[in-house]
Amino acid sequence: MLYSPLHACFSFTGQAEHLIQDQLDAQFNIDLRKLSEELNLNSTYVSREFPRHFGNQNFGEYIRNARIQKALELFINPEYSLTEIAYLTGFSDQSHFTRVFKQLIGPRLVFPQELIIKTWC
Repeated sequence: MLYSPLHACFSFTGQAEHLIQDQLDAQFNIDLRKLSEELNLNSTYVSREFPRHFGNQNFGEYIRNARIQKALELFINPEYSLTEIAYLTGFSDQSHFTRVFKQLIGPRLVFPQELIIKTWC
């Protein structure tokens, strides 16, 4: 196969998305260095190119958004506490999770589990 910049772009994006999702699904933390090693690319290059391929978000923003999206999926299961959801989504503690959640989703929204409890009780 001939090398083309377009192919490299799709390859970078697809591989990066796959690697990040695998790590998030396995509850592991992924960092830029680890992703760069997996892609066999320089971390400075990955850092610079990442926003071009991922909605103008830097690596950290993308990971935080992906973790919060996963948390929203986990809220469906009322068996998980906020602490468990924080851990399952890769946050080090519940307060950090809560702070990031409110930054991304909005401070005036209640956590879905709180809404479920208020609705059914």
